[in-house]
Amino acid sequence: LVASNFPKQGDLVYEKSVLDADFPYAITKRKGEELVQQYSKYFPCSIVRFAAVFSDCCEYEPLYHFMKVWLSDSWKSRIIAGHGTMAIPYIHINCITRILYRIINNSSKLQDFNIFLASSDKPISILDLFTLSTRFYYGEAKSPIFVPIFIARIWIIIQDLFGRIIGKRPFERYWMSDYIDKEYTTDCSFTRQTLLWNIKSRHMISRRLLYLIENLKSNPYEWHRKNLARVQRFVEKRPSYTLYEVMNSMHEELVNDVCNVIMLPENTPKFGYCQEMGLDRLKWNINVLFNNLLISVRHGDRSIMINFGHDLAKARFDEGVQLKELCTALNTTKGVLTQELYRNSKLKDIKLLVNDYIALPIQLAIDEIKGTYDLLSANKFN
Repeated sequence: LVASNFPKQGDLVYEKSVLDADFPYAITKRKGEELVQQYSKYFPCSIVRFAAVFSDCCEYEPLYHFMKVWLSDSWKSRIIAGHGTMAIPYIHINCITRILYRIINNSSKLQDFNIFLASSDKPISILDLFTLSTRFYYGEAKSPIFVPIFIARIWIIIQDLFGRIIGKRPFERYWMSDYIDKEYTTDCSFTRQTLLWNIKSRHMISRRLLYLIENLKSNPYEWHRKNLARVQRFVEKRPSYTLYEVMNSMHEELVNDVCNVIMLPENTPKFGYCQEMGLDRLKWNINVLFNNLLISVRHGDRSIMINFGHDLAKARFDEGVQLKELCTALNTTKGVLTQELYRNSKLKDIKLLVNDYIALPIQLAIDEIKGTYDLLSANKFN
């Protein structure tokens, strides 16, 4: 939504609002929408402009920063700039999922080009967030201390200068002071009427804050880890992301290499089923495996490959594929991928990562396939 400037008093941001903000992030949004509109003459397109997206663990950087300060013992924990009336709309991640499903499922009924707002029509103020957060955390709300805007601006400058000296700039930036006490009001009536979609009351941030606080109290390490991972994702480049970028750039090449090995005439005894399905279908299946690996690498979550192995085993068991051929195909894929990635100069210093993020997850998938086959075979004969 922030690709549009804060509306003037008495005005609203709605689906046809002009994207008039001029900072780099907003400009990229505007350019992206222009491209989508151009290509909508070839296939139906829908643009969705999100409000501030949050989860039950927060995962929205400004809100995380506010809560971290408000719920601390810091002398700043009660300070609010201006009158606390600065307000923006929020949307829970579950509501995002629902609106995307509505667009996909109703694609044939929609116009060739659409713009929708995934947002609440009721922005919530900083003061309301402060009051609810402290009440849920401490049992009673703290009394805020309001600081005039000109003092807040001076303090931001001082903090930033000190942060530059020590090499750790604060979250607050001077440009943020322009939005103190401003309200970002929206009207999503067209989206609601067109998609028959709305934000359920239980997903409003005023109610979900209770869950954010509960998750913070019950599992503070995980709560902070998730939020810091989002904050730091652009600060330092993780080695696993380097691997992800290399894999992404070599995607087609690596998939073709795997397919070529499996389709070799001398491998017919090992891969009878794979070769019978034909090159196009084989390539599609290897692409599915590769995409799951990519997601696993990007998120550092090897369980993705375990789930993939489970689903693959069930599908191939029903098709009558032999366990040995399926496992051999995955082992062959593992060998081709690791060998090619080891040769890449960008990965020469992180070869162990290739083993941890490629070889190990594929082996986990193979073990899951074996276990699933055993279980399915037992159920079949029982």
